[in-house]
Amino acid sequence: MHQKPLLNALRTTKICLCVVLLLPQAWGDTVESPTDVSLNLPKFSVLEKTESFQIKVDTPEFTVTYPPILPNSEKITTSNGIVLVRDVDYQVDFYAGKITLEKSKMLQFLSTEGIDTQESLPSITKNVTITYRALPFAIERVYQRNLFGSDDALRDDKSMTPETSPGVVGQGLGTQSVPTSQLEVSGSQTFGISMGSGRAGSQTQELRFNAEGKVSENISVLLMLSNQDLPIQPEGTTENIQDIDEKLVRITHPNVSGTLGDFEGSLGSSEFIFFPRALEGVQVDGEFSWGRFHLIPSALPKGQSTSLVIPGEEGRSEYRLSVDGQYVIVKAGSEIVWLNGERMRRGENNDYVIREYGDAIIEFNSKHLITRNDIIRVDFEYIPEDRAYQQNLYGINSIFTLPGNRFSFGASYAVETDLNQPEQALIILSDEDVDALRHNILDPGGDGSLLTAPQKHTVWGLESRLNLTEKMWMEGQFAYSALDKNTYSTADRKEVSQAWKLNGYAGWEKLTANLDIRAMDAGFVPVGASSSNRSRARYETQYATEGFDDAFLFSSASPSQAQDETTLNFALRGMPTNWLEMDAGLGRSEERDRYQALGSSPTSGNSEGITRRNNFNWGINFNQRASRLGARLDRTFGRTENGQMRALQEGRSVTGNSPSPYDSVDERKNETAKTGLLKFLPNLRWDDYRSNVTMQSADVEEVFRKSRQEGNLTYPLGPFEVSGTLGRLESNDAQNAIRNRMRNRSTARVNLVGFKWASLHNSYELESAFAKEPLLAVDGEALGISDWQQDTTARTWKMGIFSQQGKWVNLTTNLARRRLKAHTELGTDTTTQLADIALQLTPLSRAIDAEITYELDKKLTTQRREIYTDIHPHTGRRLQPGEGYFVKLDDLHYVEDLEEGTHIKIYQNVGDKPTTAIDAAFRLRFQPRQFFARRERTRGAGGARLQSAPTGSPVGEPFQSQLTSSPVGESRLPSSPVGEPSQSRFASVY
Repeated sequence: MHQKPLLNALRTTKICLCVVLLLPQAWGDTVESPTDVSLNLPKFSVLEKTESFQIKVDTPEFTVTYPPILPNSEKITTSNGIVLVRDVDYQVDFYAGKITLEKSKMLQFLSTEGIDTQESLPSITKNVTITYRALPFAIERVYQRNLFGSDDALRDDKSMTPETSPGVVGQGLGTQSVPTSQLEVSGSQTFGISMGSGRAGSQTQELRFNAEGKVSENISVLLMLSNQDLPIQPEGTTENIQDIDEKLVRITHPNVSGTLGDFEGSLGSSEFIFFPRALEGVQVDGEFSWGRFHLIPSALPKGQSTSLVIPGEEGRSEYRLSVDGQYVIVKAGSEIVWLNGERMRRGENNDYVIREYGDAIIEFNSKHLITRNDIIRVDFEYIPEDRAYQQNLYGINSIFTLPGNRFSFGASYAVETDLNQPEQALIILSDEDVDALRHNILDPGGDGSLLTAPQKHTVWGLESRLNLTEKMWMEGQFAYSALDKNTYSTADRKEVSQAWKLNGYAGWEKLTANLDIRAMDAGFVPVGASSSNRSRARYETQYATEGFDDAFLFSSASPSQAQDETTLNFALRGMPTNWLEMDAGLGRSEERDRYQALGSSPTSGNSEGITRRNNFNWGINFNQRASRLGARLDRTFGRTENGQMRALQEGRSVTGNSPSPYDSVDERKNETAKTGLLKFLPNLRWDDYRSNVTMQSADVEEVFRKSRQEGNLTYPLGPFEVSGTLGRLESNDAQNAIRNRMRNRSTARVNLVGFKWASLHNSYELESAFAKEPLLAVDGEALGISDWQQDTTARTWKMGIFSQQGKWVNLTTNLARRRLKAHTELGTDTTTQLADIALQLTPLSRAIDAEITYELDKKLTTQRREIYTDIHPHTGRRLQPGEGYFVKLDDLHYVEDLEEGTHIKIYQNVGDKPTTAIDAAFRLRFQPRQFFARRERTRGAGGARLQSAPTGSPVGEPFQSQLTSSPVGESRLPSSPVGEPSQSRFASVY
């Protein structure tokens, strides 16, 4: 019935296509001219402008609409097509956008056109067209800054008009005042030299330069040249911009921001897609009412990620970072340090420092007395020396939110790839090598020398979130990973793996609940991560609930090999009253090692090992007095895993988030203080963690249990706070004596916290450690295990003092002493003493900032040796005569010979030896601006008392910067809001 119209339509379509195809041929037959006819589309440019003006010959000048003109970008043409020449036919003021034509040239052009210039000259006009380039946003005509805070100078600048201000060109501004600067500039340059006993002197320097301001109403720009308060890399200095740790340009709009240069790249909160890492490239972020996105169109990774677990040593505060035992160059600022599952902060006044990233050594300060019971984990990025190919990274993450914020969903995609162009490779590849790689032949010579193939790692994923109520939500993520180990070849098979997780939260008035379920294949690794740190987001939770003391029980110096993981965790927190909080959690995890968990050969029959963990923890907090609950709850409940805490850290609001454990702490504290009986009772906190581990393979099964308990009792007595802590850790294994450990701790603390000009923290700790020994061993296997035997005892004393006399004297002191006594023949007695004393003097309103420090600690002394070799360390080829510096006489003697030399001398680090070191330093900082600023403020305050200021304009208003309190060793001025007068600050330290 309908087929006939359809056939007619098809015939019509065929006819139209034939006509269109024949048109060019028919056109070519009828047109005589061979010239091609093309469609010229108008050009579109954000920068380029075109304007026409009708000017009078007697006053030949005009001003463009969009000044300033970009230099050397203008082109002026007359109505008859003559192109004018700059500095010959006209003069230009690029900043004002003003063009002045030469009158004699104008008369010459008119005479050539036959126009009589002797009559009615003022009435003669000429049409000209100008094409030029200009910025698409407005620029302030004047940017000003005041270095010494002079009120008079600022008032004079505000009252200055364009007619009276030198060097200011304005048109049509009348008597308007010059707009205040919207540019904030600050910077500092610091130099330092440190020396100590047993250590060579080292130089450090620090450069910071910032410029921030608005270039339009909604667009602001941030320029940064900085090394982030970090030591310089040993390869260069900050004299060259390439050696600065960070160069950054950031353009910000209310909805979109762009970053260029060196930055910490991130694709949002997707845990399985991309790890934040140091990049050099471009990133664009956007946030709208309907969602948000993160885009990295192209970037160059600055390092390779890895992880290292280090058991602590008695009294040793320095620990070197290495990869597979090799010293590496660490990317400055990329490290994340944990001590016993608690994340540390970098800085002299915080937890640790790294003096030199080229020879990276983590140095814990005197706040932490490291013992053999401590576990240190460090995630960091290093610069690999054997990289064969240049790399590129790109990715995108987008989240869409439905109206009402009830449901959101998103997708992510990230790629890290080696550039497989032979001319861009960092190694030499012959045509035969490339052909072998294309056929996936990695050992073409058959001599065991494998070719390095370029790789490509791709991860994509989906995520969604459902807010059931304001205090109940669920979210899930799924990710898929593909690793191509040879992008030259299509014959190799990609390694495919996946990961997923499901989180849920429910909150009521007296009860909250968290659920976490996840699974991850052994080969799954997010882009930018490694198999050793892929679970970084859960490390603190895992250490608190199941991973404590694993570094000793399994004798592992690095995170275990990645395995197939499946975990389930459920936690509850109840608050039946304002003075009582209780929490409990259950967890189960299973790890499947395809290459045997217990050490048997992978070639044996069943090479899969399984490790199962069942965890249980509970805690109680009675009569809480301080808001220190957050960190413990975060580790217990895994708050960083459910997406809510990540959203808060990123500064975005998420509907349906659970309330933070900090929200009601102060309210409950105030209510408790009003209760007559409770204010006389102490605060009691108790935590209990238990974990049962079962490891089995084809024919072996081991079961061991471990537990950790800690109780704390705190009571205030006037200005003092007295507390006592009992801790116990125990591990039991009926088959392996090494996994039997027990440690008891008793700690007493007396803190002076309510005194006006000083605070004191004093603690004394007793420690007893026990172990079990095998009774009889046959063929390396124990037939029996003894009872608990005392292994070591230790006594530790710590004291910290902080005193501030007036406003210009600060004293900080940390002292510690620990004596360890061994009760077995294998152990040794050790005594550790630490001292850190710092005195800071800041007279004359901080115009002079002097600091004296004294430190007694155990440092690492690197042992090196000289090696003569005839092999080039980078290319691996043998040196030819004249390429080296030494000639070999025998195995022990070498002679310098630059013409015939075939050997070079290199220095090799062979080990580290902890030695007691004494460091002393004196720092002096001059900031004259601080002294002048105070004088101007005093003078302004005096003038205000003598003469009342006009309404809305108080005397001294232009000077808005005031000194604020800051930690010891720092002096800061609060930054002015964008758009207000701001002051520049430069400081130098000698």
